[in-house]
Parts: sequence; structure tokens; C-alpha cells
Amino acid sequence: MMGTFYPENITLFRTIFRSLSYLEGRPVEALRRRGTSGCVGTPAAIQVVSSWAGTPRLDGVRVLVVEGVPHVREIVTHALEQCGALVTAVDSALIGLAILKRDRPDVLVSSLSMPEKDGYWLIRRVRSLPSDLGGQTPAVAFTGCTTREDRLQALQAGFQSHVPKPADLRELAGVVALLSLRRQAPVLAS
Repeated sequence: MMGTFYPENITLFRTIFRSLSYLEGRPVEALRRRGTSGCVGTPAAIQVVSSWAGTPRLDGVRVLVVEGVPHVREIVTHALEQCGALVTAVDSALIGLAILKRDRPDVLVSSLSMPEKDGYWLIRRVRSLPSDLGGQTPAVAFTGCTTREDRLQALQAGFQSHVPKPADLRELAGVVALLSLRRQAPVLAS
């Protein structure tokens, strides 16, 4: 797949590109780059993920990724799948909420900035659900909103973790692994 990266996404693209190049130990082949737009061979770059030493295995962990930016959604999906996760990826909070109620994923990974309904809307709706419909699903805010205040706002809204974009995708996989363990931990009666 080849795609065009627009100025608002260039920081994320550069960081992902740099991370993949570093992990591979050699530059990932750029097919074309002009100014703030460029193309990269995504499938070849994604294959690098499989060589991440020390990345946690997510075998069988069901992850719902809600991300409005197609190439980011694809990269995150492939990265988590390379770690063994079973990923459902959608492009809107409305669809994400419906999928969460239907499929009951182990972990929700959501962007905060999306068209129409944002990640805050989504997490408020999730937290208002009864447990048997996914109201206690562990959730990660995967976002370009990176200030200390943004992190605090995401945690107060109901996310258990805040992973800023651009991010090391190994960090995201680690957070998903920890949250999936939380989901599997038994709740002790008091």
C-alpha cells in the first residue's frame, strides 16, 4: 500500500518511519519524499514489527482500535497483529461503541481526535454501560494530545492509560498487554 501523508500527519509519519528504520537496523526504503508529503511501502515497513525483540506477545488478546486516520489505523492494526492480537479496527467512535457492545474486546485503543464523535465521547459512553455490555473494558487513549493536562483529562474521562502519538509501537503493545492482564484478573468480593 502506498499513501500520501499530509502536513497534519507528518510528525506521526516521521516518528513511525524513524522507529521502523531503527528497529530494522537500516533505513526503511522511502519511495518518494517531497516537502511535507511522501510515500512509503507500508507492508514492507510493517514486516519490521515481527522482529521486535522484547515486545510482549498478545496472543489471543482481542483489541478494538478506534482511529479516524486510515494509515495510522492500518499501522497500529498490523503492529498489534504482529504481536498476536486479534484486532478489530474502525474509523469512528459510533461504530466503535457498537462493536464494543457486540464483541466485548479485552482492550479498547482509541484516538481522542476524530470527526463527528471524539474519543472522550466514546469513553464516556463506554463507562456508562453495564459491565456485561463492556462498561469496564480497559481503555488506552492513543492520541496526538500530549500535554500533561491532556493526559490528566484522558485519565479523568475514564481511560486507564494515555499513550501519546507519535509513539513507539512497542510501548503501545506493552500497555495493551498490561491492560489485558487487568481484564483477566479476578475481581475479589469484599
